[in-house]
Amino acid sequence: MQLTVKKYFLQLTGLRAIAAYMVFFTHVIPNKDFAKNNFAENICSIGYLGVSVFFVLSGFLISYRYMDDFKFSLSWFKTYMVNRIARIYPMYFILTVATFFYNDYFHIFKMDPIIFFTNLTFLRGYFDDFLFTGISQGWSLTVEETFYLLAPLLFLIILKKNSSLILSFSFILLGVLLVFICKQFDFYHLMGNYKFMFYYTFFGRCIEFFLGIKLALFLKKQEDHNLQSGNNYKNTILGLVAMLFVIVLLAILKGYFHESYFLGGLILLLNNLLFPLAVYFFMKGLLTESSCIKDFLSTKIMVVLGKSSYVFYLIHIGFISYFIGEHFRLNTFALFIVLNTISILFHYFIESPLNNLVRKLAVKKAQLIN
Repeated sequence: MQLTVKKYFLQLTGLRAIAAYMVFFTHVIPNKDFAKNNFAENICSIGYLGVSVFFVLSGFLISYRYMDDFKFSLSWFKTYMVNRIARIYPMYFILTVATFFYNDYFHIFKMDPIIFFTNLTFLRGYFDDFLFTGISQGWSLTVEETFYLLAPLLFLIILKKNSSLILSFSFILLGVLLVFICKQFDFYHLMGNYKFMFYYTFFGRCIEFFLGIKLALFLKKQEDHNLQSGNNYKNTILGLVAMLFVIVLLAILKGYFHESYFLGGLILLLNNLLFPLAVYFFMKGLLTESSCIKDFLSTKIMVVLGKSSYVFYLIHIGFISYFIGEHFRLNTFALFIVLNTISILFHYFIESPLNNLVRKLAVKKAQLIN
């Protein structure tokens, strides 16, 4: 079964690069000293919100590309999952295996079969004990993969009734219930605790994906009515200003994070609701309005960087980044340039060919079966 090819959003590809770079500067901040509560460093450290941009993007792109073609059938699901696996897994598998063998060979940590297995299967994101093992930033892929698996079910429900808000609360409540149950067994801190659930699992982060779904439904409605993109850019500016506001506010609050439950709750609200809402309006603007921001994100260089941003995300911390930084003594900017160069080469000569190979093999297998 072939899925319909949807139009390509250059500006969103460029946005992926920005999101990856936000995460990069969170992990590679020069002279980081939390005790000093330096505001400029705090601003950089809030770049972890780039992950939220990825989640809203995923919710939008998966819904926009697959919802119209959705059929409640095994053949549809197989084709859908092959496309998802081809996109995510080959590069992740190579770099994960390389990471474990590198760390074992240089005695950084010993190869553990259980940890290795949970990394290869994306299950590690459900265990607090394993969350940052392997490619540490890869925890977010467990959240993404959970959404990919649930997306067909979500399509089935949403196409019958527009119930994104109810679904969001349902998944959050399900996450709370799972934490309560799993705490009784304490199996490698499966579903860890409530903070773990809200920050690191799909159940706590589902609002971001549902905002992406809502945006896809909005755009499809616009397209069905042949509405033209506007020349104003109120949503673009509103979203951008709101994102910057949340980032600044979180940087201010960062030094007081552990001082009260109220501030902890406020930070969670900013992370999991207000920033994703800002991303929603910003992306809405990028999709429906003309602006210099959209033009910039759609430039050839930004599209190339966006296409290679997945590789960049996987290698920006880890043995490749560590090896380069340690042996060549590069500053942050030089490391950023080198990692981007490697990411582009990996994308065009390894990642993209492997993605195409997986799809071709799947098609051949389906033809043989038929």
